[in-house]
Amino acid sequence: MQAAGDAHKVIAENGTARLLEFRDALSLKTAMHGHLNVMAYSVTEYKVRFDDPNGEPMDLELKAGRGMETPPFEHAITNIGDTEAVVILIGTKRSSH
Repeated sequence: MQAAGDAHKVIAENGTARLLEFRDALSLKTAMHGHLNVMAYSVTEYKVRFDDPNGEPMDLELKAGRGMETPPFEHAITNIGDTEAVVILIGTKRSSH
């Protein structure tokens, strides 16, 4: 959230999970960050580049109306498409224990 806070809007949360709307403007690049498991639902078509901490890129094209799950990993995100992207994220929160 802190690394890409301007692009995220918290829709709802409880003690274990957070529901977010992620808006990724054209050419927006987030800072390197990580999170626990995330499920993502792409509202719009989205061409995205994930860069890992070593700078290795992985390009994905998410189709509108499709979902995916990611394991925990460190990454920066760049919108490499030609439209703003909207993605709904459900992520687990770190335990406070």
